[in-house]
Amino acid sequence: MTINRERIRELRDHIADLPADKLNMRTWSRNHSCDTAACIGGWAERLFVTVDHPWSADTYDALGLTGAQGTALCYPEYRGPGEAPENPYSATPTQAARVLDILDKTGEVRWDLAMAEALEPA
Repeated sequence: MTINRERIRELRDHIADLPADKLNMRTWSRNHSCDTAACIGGWAERLFVTVDHPWSADTYDALGLTGAQGTALCYPEYRGPGEAPENPYSATPTQAARVLDILDKTGEVRWDLAMAEALEPA
């Protein structure tokens, strides 16, 4: 499967512009009729998926991601303190946009880098 880099960039830009309270990596949020918070997958679904009752796989397909890539992006593995700079489930819009930027450039979902780089001073 080929990553749809155009959609990854569009999603990155959309998430980067979100207020902090509109990104919540703990909830997919399929409520499209209101302005509720959602994770990366939920926002991707809102932007790109047109089926009535989507599955995660529909969102992954819309982004050109394999199941493994989509799962790593939308359900990041967190092993506990000391194994990652910060829990990806507490990601800010800036950190989520960074993981999408890394995905666009490398084809890899690297929450460890996105979370660490977002913590470094500018």
